[in-house]
Amino acid sequence: MLISIFSSDAYAGGAQDRSFEAFSKIPGVTSRHLDEGERMIANLDYFHTKVFRVLCKLPEATASAVLDFLPELSREPITFYHLELFEIFSSLEGVTLEVAIKGLREMKDMEFSLVLVVNSLKNVSAMSPEKFLESIQLITQLSDPCRWAAKSFFEVGGQVPEKASQGLTLIGNLSNEKCWAAEGNSKIAAITVDEALNNLKAIGPVPLADDKNVRALFAIPGMTGSEAHYWLENYFVKPQEEKNVLYQSFNDSQKSTLLRIFFQGSELIIRDINNLHSITDINEREFPAAALKTFGFEKLRAMLDQLTPHVDERRLENFDRFVRMSDKEGAVGVLRQATARARIMTARQCSAANVYILLCRVTVLFDSSFRNILLPELQKHIGKSHGGSLLAFLQEMDPENTFVSRFISSLAQKGKLIMFFPVEVAQQKVILDLVAESAFRDENSLIFFAASFVEFLNIVRPEARHVLLDKMITFAQDDKGIFAQQIRIILQYYMEEQPDILGSQVVKQVQGILDEYGTVALSAYGEAPFAEWREDGVLSAISIFNSDDDGRSSFLANGRYLLSNGYLPRPTKSFFKFEQNDVKNEKLSVLLGEVGEKKPNSLENLFSFLVYNREAVDFVKHVNMLEISHSICIYQSNDIQKKLLEEFINGSHEMFIHRGHSYWLDNHLLIPLREIVKTGGVSRERMAAKQRFMSIGSCGAINNYSELTRIFCNKIDLLGSLGSGKTRVNNLYNLFLFEAVAEGPVGISWKEVDRRSSFVFQGDGGNSYLSPGSLPAILYKIIGEGRCWFR
Repeated sequence: MLISIFSSDAYAGGAQDRSFEAFSKIPGVTSRHLDEGERMIANLDYFHTKVFRVLCKLPEATASAVLDFLPELSREPITFYHLELFEIFSSLEGVTLEVAIKGLREMKDMEFSLVLVVNSLKNVSAMSPEKFLESIQLITQLSDPCRWAAKSFFEVGGQVPEKASQGLTLIGNLSNEKCWAAEGNSKIAAITVDEALNNLKAIGPVPLADDKNVRALFAIPGMTGSEAHYWLENYFVKPQEEKNVLYQSFNDSQKSTLLRIFFQGSELIIRDINNLHSITDINEREFPAAALKTFGFEKLRAMLDQLTPHVDERRLENFDRFVRMSDKEGAVGVLRQATARARIMTARQCSAANVYILLCRVTVLFDSSFRNILLPELQKHIGKSHGGSLLAFLQEMDPENTFVSRFISSLAQKGKLIMFFPVEVAQQKVILDLVAESAFRDENSLIFFAASFVEFLNIVRPEARHVLLDKMITFAQDDKGIFAQQIRIILQYYMEEQPDILGSQVVKQVQGILDEYGTVALSAYGEAPFAEWREDGVLSAISIFNSDDDGRSSFLANGRYLLSNGYLPRPTKSFFKFEQNDVKNEKLSVLLGEVGEKKPNSLENLFSFLVYNREAVDFVKHVNMLEISHSICIYQSNDIQKKLLEEFINGSHEMFIHRGHSYWLDNHLLIPLREIVKTGGVSRERMAAKQRFMSIGSCGAINNYSELTRIFCNKIDLLGSLGSGKTRVNNLYNLFLFEAVAEGPVGISWKEVDRRSSFVFQGDGGNSYLSPGSLPAILYKIIGEGRCWFR
């Protein structure tokens, strides 16, 4: 660390000599000053001596004035980043000793993040000391998002004091959401100060419903300051009720640009809609019902105010009435009602084009967000403005067919396409043509299309299917790229597995193409590593739960299921070996004894213990001389997660199970995985030493197939969902898999596992899972060949 290095005696000694030399050169210094100065300088550390030398060299500095300030200086801790800021300030023209001391007093108590923001004022040319200090005071009053927006704005090239002040004032009037957008505005490549200012002025009037889309606007690759201003002025600042009509006035290219902006911002809006399924905190964790009852009325009202402007006057009056009655349960009930209404209003305020894009992201939508919130809005838009015609809606929303395939595949996967799909063969053919043109543009669209291929064709009339199949045949005969290979694999797969879907004529055409270009041994991608797993006599899995209400209910359901199937708990033998604590171990042993005896509330008590302690528990059972161990723990931090993943990989465990919502996947898995790969926590040899299995039970796990395949160098099989993950499915499959491996036979394939596990996926939500050996899994593996992160 810089601070520890510069605080060493060797550095301080030389710095003190240089400080005394600088002090001795102050005009008018006397021998008395020098004697006193030498004594006081000897007590200064490295950073204080740097400040002292700066003071000595300032205009109007006198030996007496510098010595008078020395006791105060020596009492205040000075860090490297404070020093850097003070040096920037002291270099401004017009800074005298008195002004410098005033500035130092302003800076000395600043936290690190604030110093970073204020440091960016160095980019403003010809700034006076007075304006610098005034800016510090204004920045200090800003919220964190607005401080970062100010920093980003000051870093735009060509800053002068007047424009810096204008920008700071504009930012100070923005909400946090708009400040996040403002930060992105200033980061547009080659944006000028004037363009950044013009955009800041336009951000303020943007309706709240489009704040996240404006944030996305600035993040679009290739966006310029002037183009961003065009969209702000000609679309985003307009009232929400005018935007559907405005959209119709744009040309095809402009509509595609808007759709890309909506897609860029869709995850943020979806997170809002998903989070509002319940009362959640700033980190998107649900507040337990018991916790809400402990909150004061003031805190509950603050949470209600955060839902503004979605809260109507009637609910505010009801809340205030319950407060007067000291009725906590009633007040919490109003908050729940307001949260549910805010969820509906968030979707209702989206334009038709925005709803269209949100429904293209069905893989990350909660099932309730899709079914209860966005689907009714889609019905309104198609019915009200397009006469109930899906074709007319698609042609109006997406004339360049950028997202048509994703949209249609999403509805098909959720079983809702039939609600909108036309019965007329002619219209079906046109839609199929649009889907084909859209699906065959990039790898991910094609794979998602393949995943819902059967559901899609099942509602298409036989006489219309040929439009799509003919397109596929044409693409399959182009041997120039990965798309042709993928389409040939899709056709081969259905020719072998479900030829009736294709029809006899298409099967003949596919066979001819495969005779020319060759077939792929699809069965090789369905081979299971079970013999390798059995070698050490242990089948080991680790589940990571979150500490919120959903995590708790999932933990309890999993624990009960393990206990009911003969698994018994013990302190872990593999995970958290880096921590030993006798007191904790004794407490844990007592808890595990109670869990094993199935005492009331024992699992609840174990969950609470694991939330506050870095511990894991193994649930163990023996089947056919093999030990099956399901380890469970609660997410603690990124550092702890990295250690768990390192143990999972380096310790040769077989199964990693992600529990919880899709937005926890980054923190629980992807971010720590990237970091341990980057820092060498795992080697390529260890990563590729074993074929592992990953169960991603959260919504939209398919979105992470590609990255996980690359991270694990194709040595990974996955169970994941296309849509909403189900706790029941996750628990049943994960337990079933290890027991099926233990029961044998050794050489069973993933296809046989699918057949045996069909009971797991029966009922609601089961058909939305993709298992190893499925068509999308095969496609991802083929794409992943040669794309290992370690290469």
